[in-house]
Amino acid sequence: MIPNRLLVFCAGWLIFSCSTDWVYIKTYDIDRQVWHMDSAVSFDLTTVADRASKVDLYLTLDNDDRFPFNNLYVFVDKHFNNKIIKDTLQYQMTKPNGKWLGTGFGHYKENILILDTNTIKPSKIIITHGMRLTKLPGISRVGLIVDQKTLYD
Repeated sequence: MIPNRLLVFCAGWLIFSCSTDWVYIKTYDIDRQVWHMDSAVSFDLTTVADRASKVDLYLTLDNDDRFPFNNLYVFVDKHFNNKIIKDTLQYQMTKPNGKWLGTGFGHYKENILILDTNTIKPSKIIITHGMRLTKLPGISRVGLIVDQKTLYD
């Protein structure tokens, strides 16, 4: 019998590794795996070619078992020409029984979380965490994926 973890990992790998529509992928390593509330992660998308009218935006997040919560709040600023759209998003990080969501082995998990779908590409995205702790332990990497929409999507 194949363990559920392996099936989830393989399914996620197949779905995301076969995508050829990613036009932007960037990650930032978080210093000492502690994400400070005042340490915004910024993504400049002005160099991404506008090959499609709509895009999907994904937040990538690597965490370990030092992350002290079962959910995560992030503040997202999406910049469009002369307009900034601010949003607060919540992500579930564990199952109800306390097991970590995401893929990976041992103490480390990688999560690909939906920021926005079928949206116009912003010129810049700034992300900060919105948790109660000023210094949020257990976050090792934060990133962004931009997936272009094609005519058949």
